[in-house]
Formats: sequence, C-alpha cells, structure tokens
Amino acid sequence: MATASPLAASPGGSLLPPGGQAGLPPAPGVARAMPKAEVGALELLRQRPEADGRGVVCAVLDTGVDPAALGMLTTPHGAPKVLDIQDCTGGGDVAMAFVEASAAEDGGAPTVPSSKGQPLRLGTGDRWANPSGRWRHGSKRLFELLPGKLVTRWKAERKRTFLAAHRAATGAAHAAAAEHEAKAPAKEKMTLAAKRTKEELDQRVALLAELAGAEDLGPVVEIVSWHDGRTWRAALDTTECFCGREGEQPETPFRRALLAGEEGDGATEPRPKGLLEDCVPMTDFRTERQFGCFGDKDGCSFCVNIYEDGAVVSLVVDSGSHGTHCAVGAEALGLPSPPDPTRQRPSREPH
Repeated sequence: MATASPLAASPGGSLLPPGGQAGLPPAPGVARAMPKAEVGALELLRQRPEADGRGVVCAVLDTGVDPAALGMLTTPHGAPKVLDIQDCTGGGDVAMAFVEASAAEDGGAPTVPSSKGQPLRLGTGDRWANPSGRWRHGSKRLFELLPGKLVTRWKAERKRTFLAAHRAATGAAHAAAAEHEAKAPAKEKMTLAAKRTKEELDQRVALLAELAGAEDLGPVVEIVSWHDGRTWRAALDTTECFCGREGEQPETPFRRALLAGEEGDGATEPRPKGLLEDCVPMTDFRTERQFGCFGDKDGCSFCVNIYEDGAVVSLVVDSGSHGTHCAVGAEALGLPSPPDPTRQRPSREPH
C-alpha cells in the first residue's frame, strides 16, 4: 500500500511530499491480458462511466500490503487509496514499559534508557510535545519481524561485511601477539605488566576466533511512545539498521583500535543515521497515513499502530508480496483521470 500523507517519513529521513509518486502511465498490452470485451466490462463503462469502482472500499486479508508500492498513494480523484493497515497476527507487537527521562549532561534534549545501555536522546519540536512527561520504551529484533527472504539477504550482506572486518582484526591480533612473543623475555623472566599484555593479546585472538561462528541475531530497533496531548505517538531508533551493510564499514575509533590493536585516539565519530532524535514521530496509520523504512537498503516499508494507551506499539510490515499484488489488482495501479477503460478498476480504496 501507499498513501498521500504529507507526514509519511522514514525514521531519521526526510518527509515524503504530499502526492509523491504519481500514477503510472497506461501499460501497453494490458488490454490484451484481460478479457474485458468478452465479459462486457468495456460496454458497461461506455454506458456507465462512473462504474469504475469509485466509492468502493475493499479489504485485503493477506500477507500485508506495501504502503510504498507505486501507484497506491492516491485515487484518480486525489483521495488516499490506502485507508488503514492492520497486523492481524500480533507478530509485530512490542510491549512498552514506562521509563524515566533524564536531563542530558550536555544541556540538550532529555534522554531515556535503552535496552542496550546507551541512553536514547529524545527529539525536540512540536511533534515531540509530551504534556504529561511520561514516556514508554520497548525494543524489537527485526529478524523476528521481517519476511524470511529479506532476513536471508540481509544476513548474507552483514556476514560479508563482518568477515572482511574480522579477517583484518584477526590478522592484526595475531601480528601483535607474535610481535610481543618475539620481544618478550622467557616466561619466567617476564614482568607482571608483560604477562598481562600477553594474556590480553592471547584472549583477543581467542575471542576473535569465537566470534567467527557467532549467530547474527540482527539489528535491534528501539521504540519510544508517548501522548502528545491529542494522540499517542511513537518514534524509532534504527541506528543498527545502518550498520553491517556490504561495502559500508563505518570508520570509528573502536574499529581503528580493533584493526590496529591499540587504544582509540578519541577522534570524533561521524553522526550516525537513524537516531531516535532525528525520527519523525508516527501515529496510527489510519490517522495520518505515515510509513517509512527501517534503513536505507532493506526496502521494507512499515507503519505503526498504538494500542492500550501506549502500552503496545504494533510495527506492521509485509510477510510477503502476495498481498500487495492482490491490492494492486483490486484497486488498479495509478490510473489517470478520467479512467482509461483498458486499465484495471481505478478507484477502489484498500482498507
């Protein structure tokens, strides 16, 4: 599915402009693919041009519908095509617990605790208004939520990137251990500091060997929900969705230290993508018809619904492409106005 929401956004990304992704031009040959003359559909449209599906709302109970699919933003008359998106499985439900916001040491926006120990900085502006001052927090491993084929592809990309960095780190660790071994005196003559250095280098080699076979559990998305005085909203921190991509190895002090076998130099890291504070807060899809992607390469659209006074945030994604295929067939793919009688039904609104 897709919408014409002026607030559609990817967390940490830019807003989708109203009416973005206009309808597609008529597809050549589609008339030959559908027996509309034989079943009398063309004759019906000639007699009753308004019988094109306008005003009809249809529900698609399937694998889900992609809200970013081309031609699904608006009807030929400018109304949004997708009215609502619901996850009927509960697989994307995230339990949200109350957390205390803390003042930032640098005087910036307040922070809330995260599941990974690193505080999450809240955003600023009207859309982050929280009159009650009460915040909820939850987290979700994306590999538990995403379609299987996407998980397989994403794991393969992350594995290739990891192994490239792992080989370099392992080589550096072995080199450092060998160099220390060559320079150090016999074990019985080593100083306490030299023994500790050797233990550290040996443990580093052993740990890297253990990490080579570690299971990739996937990125974790952090979620914060709150009531802005009018409706419940949620924002996502998706920084882990921008890490471990093929050909994308962020240069950080930790990585430099890992490769060089030395302590980091304290250099400033580039600003990460997908930070919570940069997210455009979202609300129930049917209210503002917002949707986004978790990262810049997964291509997986999602929206949110918030239940039980913010205690549950539902992350809604497709489990496959079949539902989108059915929705496109039911409502027609981005038709011009007036409708082209050789195209599919133009104006139905998936729900």
